Order: sequence, then C-alpha cells, then structure tokens
Amino acid sequence: MSPTLILLIAAAVLLMAWLPSCFFVVQQKTAAVVEVFGRFYKVKHPGLRLKFPYPIAKVSGRLSTRVLEKRVEIKTKAKDNAFVTLPVAIQYCAKEDNVRNAWYELSDPEAQLESYVLPSIRSRVNAMDLEELFTDKDSIEQEVMARLTERLDGFGWTIVQVLIDEPRPSEDVVTAYNRVIAAEREKEAAVREGEAHKIREIADAEAAAESKRLQGAGVAQQRAEIAKGMKEAMEEMRQAVPTISDESLVAMTMITNQFETVRDAAQGPNNTILLPYSADSAVDDMRRMVTGMTALGADVKRETPANDSQGPWTKAQATSEQAAE
Repeated sequence: MSPTLILLIAAAVLLMAWLPSCFFVVQQKTAAVVEVFGRFYKVKHPGLRLKFPYPIAKVSGRLSTRVLEKRVEIKTKAKDNAFVTLPVAIQYCAKEDNVRNAWYELSDPEAQLESYVLPSIRSRVNAMDLEELFTDKDSIEQEVMARLTERLDGFGWTIVQVLIDEPRPSEDVVTAYNRVIAAEREKEAAVREGEAHKIREIADAEAAAESKRLQGAGVAQQRAEIAKGMKEAMEEMRQAVPTISDESLVAMTMITNQFETVRDAAQGPNNTILLPYSADSAVDDMRRMVTGMTALGADVKRETPANDSQGPWTKAQATSEQAAE
C-alpha cells in the first residue's frame, strides 16, 4: 500500500471523526456559547448550528433565556421594631443580546442575585412600619426592582418582576397587634355607646320637657275651666240671691269644694285617705258652715217680707246653730 493511500485513508478517518463535532443543535429559548481554543468566539441561537471541529472549537455551555424564579425568605426588622419574615420571589432572565456577559460575568447568578436582593429589601423595610408593609408592598417591589435592574444590567441579566408575598410577623408581634386592634375596637365601641347614650338622654330630656309643657298647659287649661265653672256657679247663686255678699258667696263656694274633693277622692275602690281631722277641726268646719249659712240667711232675710219671719233661711240658720252647739 502506497504512502499516499495511507494518508488519504487517515484523512478520511479524521474527517469522519471531526464531522459530527462540527454540527450541533441549540434548543428553543437557549443560547450556546462557543469557544475557540478556550477563547470566546460566538453565541449560537436556537437551530442547527455549525462550528469548527473539536478540539479547535467547543460549546462551552448553554444558557437558558427563559424567565427563571428565585424564592427567598428575608427575616428583618421594621421601623417599629417588629420582626417580620418576607417571602420574596424574584423573576429574572438572561438578555438574549448580551448572553456573553450573562455567561462570563457572574460565576453563580442565582446566589449572587440573592446577595443583591437581600440588602435592597432590608434597607427599604427598615424605614417602614409593620402596617405599611401590608398596605404598601407595591412600592417595595418597584424600588427593589429598579435597584436590581440598574445593578444587573451590565452583567447581562434583567429583572422581570419582584413579588413580595404577605409579610409574616412573629407570634409575639401578632398577639400584641391583635390586642392593640381589640383595644382600639373597644375604645371605638365605648365612644359610640357614649354617643348613643347621649342621644338617648337628650331625646328623653326633650320628651320630658315636652311632656311637662303639655302637662302644664293641661293643668292651666283645667284651672281655667274650674275658674270658669266657679264663676258661672257664683253668678247663678248671685242671680238666685241678689243680696248675698261677696264674702258669703266665697265662703259657701270653698266649703262646697272642700266637701266635694273629699267625696271624689274617697270613691276609688282601694283608696285610703288620711286627713288630719279631729274633733276640733270638725267643730271648726261646722262653725264655718254655720257662718256661711248665717251670712246667707241674713242676706236672704233682708229680702224676705216682715210677716214671713219664719222663712226657710231663718229655719236653716236656727238648725245650723243648734247643730253647732
């Protein structure tokens, strides 16, 4: 066998061995980094790709350009000294137009990304109260995302989203916070109850005032009707006995009203009336009656003819005097 033929056979064997290493496939959403003699050569994107045969060129690695997610839990202290745990999810991906830096600049992108996130979130949380962490999480996410985007932009990585889940305070903080809320609710309930009591008292006072006013108006009207009735009775008595004096008329009216009052008060089924009534007072009442009857009889006598000396009023006066004795 000639030397030329041997060389051709050797060249064919080498070509057959090198030929498969010249072709490779890059999957979708993946970038392949090709090096030539250990130096960066080119970034190959998805599809069937060609390179120099091994060992001249090799695929140093493949980098996914999909959105990746890193979850961390950050334990920190808020402005009001409340210890809290923040579940944080960081969504990030490599830039397709800067795969070289994403591959070479960071040795451990996931761990280094976490080291960038923790100080950013802690510095922001330390300036917020616990209540603000629940109500203003969006501002933390936006601020941390802006800081990380600025820092990682030169390394070939971009931050898609920073998501902060519900903060988890410690059990002691939760218990104390619940007590504070309960105390505030009790205080609010007490204030509302006091306002309701005030409104009820004012309404009751207004109702009582209106009731007193109506009672006073009723009493005044009642007294006016009583006075009117007494006036009519006295006018009728004066018409019956024109010569009766005013004193006699008033005495008769008062005696009549007194007895009618006692009579009406005693008509109830279970009424017991205690009056400071003694023998002396009975004698006094009888004397007042005699005086009234005497005055009335005297007034009538002046109008009675001389031959009628035993008129009804004289007889009534005599009967009254005998009763008084």
